[in-house]
Amino acid sequence: MVSDIARGETQAETALYEQFAARVYFTALSETHSKDDAEDIRAETFLRVIQALRQGKLRSADSLPSFIVGITLNVTREHLRRKYRTKS
Repeated sequence: MVSDIARGETQAETALYEQFAARVYFTALSETHSKDDAEDIRAETFLRVIQALRQGKLRSADSLPSFIVGITLNVTREHLRRKYRTKS
């Protein structure tokens, strides 16, 4: 799947999304407690994951799940930082 995404195959991107979308969503939801925020984070996460895979930034396909979770947590932190900065 990783090498297929690197070659730009959209079916592989769809398969990646279908496999990991729920995990990304619920990880974001558990941190933000907001369905809208979790959906935004999921979208941004997959944009970044696919971009990183196209650029060959993942060394081992076995690391894909933890790679995605790591990006999810980074996007979530960025989102929360922005959200609380605008509230202040």
